[in-house]
Amino acid sequence: MFKNALYIFLATIVSTISAGPQHAIANDGTATARQGIVRCAGTHFLRGPGGGTERHWAVWNLHNFDLTTPIVIDRMVIVNAAGSIIFDSAVSGLPDAGNGLLGPTNNILRPNQTANFQSRLFLPALPQSERPVQFVVIWSAANPAITLHVTAHARITEYDPSNPNALGSAMAGHGLTCRAVQLVP
Repeated sequence: MFKNALYIFLATIVSTISAGPQHAIANDGTATARQGIVRCAGTHFLRGPGGGTERHWAVWNLHNFDLTTPIVIDRMVIVNAAGSIIFDSAVSGLPDAGNGLLGPTNNILRPNQTANFQSRLFLPALPQSERPVQFVVIWSAANPAITLHVTAHARITEYDPSNPNALGSAMAGHGLTCRAVQLVP
């Protein structure tokens, strides 16, 4: 009996210690900052004979979970695998978000809003030497706000070279990694 209680006690201690750092690293939605930088993985290319039959592309979702403070998207950059900037909103303006909430004339994500950027809408197909890419968002807020939350998703859809703007049938998809690399309280 004592032996079982000891094992349960030790298992509880070990699981509590090992779970601690995981919770400390994860953003539980309460961290606040006035500005930050978020980086995500991504890709964008065509695959298959004769100009491609599959489109591999990324969707980056920007979530403002703050209830009162708008978040300004100051700059959005795409960096290729070699480290070169291949898209910079400081040069070309913010592209239109897939849902229309952000774009060249509006870079403010209001409280509770979510905007999504789809690589297929503003990036050319990239050769293998330029992928994967990094999606970088530099953001700010007038007051400390719940930090900008960004999710990334890879999509694979059918592609018809005769109708390049059409969104083909979904073939596959999976989540990609995003990480806040700098926060200013």
